[in-house]
This record gives sequence, structure tokens and C-alpha cells, in this order.
Amino acid sequence: MADIGAAPRRLVRPGGWLMLNLPNHFDWRGRWRVLRGAGIDSHRWFPGQPVWRYPHLRLFRHADVLALLAVTGWQPLHGLSPRQSTLPWASHRPGPAARLTARWPDLAASGFLLVVALVGGGRATFDLHHTPEPAPGPHD
Repeated sequence: MADIGAAPRRLVRPGGWLMLNLPNHFDWRGRWRVLRGAGIDSHRWFPGQPVWRYPHLRLFRHADVLALLAVTGWQPLHGLSPRQSTLPWASHRPGPAARLTARWPDLAASGFLLVVALVGGGRATFDLHHTPEPAPGPHD
């Protein structure tokens, strides 16, 4: 049984906040590169490495991040992912880009940036080898 979140819990008191950012490998740019044959490392973060040596253990959708936080004793307070829009016109039209990124973070955010609070004792554990029911996505 792996206790995801144990290290941050040693630093954060119950009710305390933590800022968390998980990179999103499969925003629209990454998906386009994969479709064009770039492979799973579509952003070229691991140049020269064979696929089996990539350091990532898990790839998450936004809903999966929220579900993992919930089962490990963390409560999302602020979602800042819309500020990380990868839409090509985001710098010229930040309002519409942020709204679209908030609606579809899996496609439009470069990462899942959240401010979370430790709930109660926050002693929940998460077994990496047991797959819980998937969180519903925006199209489910």
C-alpha cells in the first residue's frame, strides 16, 4: 500500500494549504503530436531515453487528480489550471481562453495547478496496485 501524500502531510497541518502542479502530457498539443507519430513523450521532455525509462509512473486526467486528492485526504480549494492555457491565442484573449481551459482542462491546460487543503488528519491511503472506479469525465 503506497501512501500518496504522506510527504506533504509531514509539512502541512490539518487545514493547511499546499499548491500542487501536475504537468498535463496530453493537452491538445501533445495529442496532436502523438497523432503525428511522436510517441508518448510528445513534448520531448525525455530526449534520448527509451520509453521504458521515462520517470513517470502515472498519467492523469484532471478528474483523476481530483479523485486522488479526495481519497488521500486533500480538498481542492482553488483551481488555477485556467491560468495555464495552451490555446494559441490565450495571450491575446485571456478571458475566453481561461473560460475554455476551465471547461476542458484535459485539452487546454499545460498542467493541473491546484491549491488544496489537508482535511482532518488526512491519513487516507491509496493503493497504486488497486484501480478504483474512474472519476467521470466531462463527456461521461
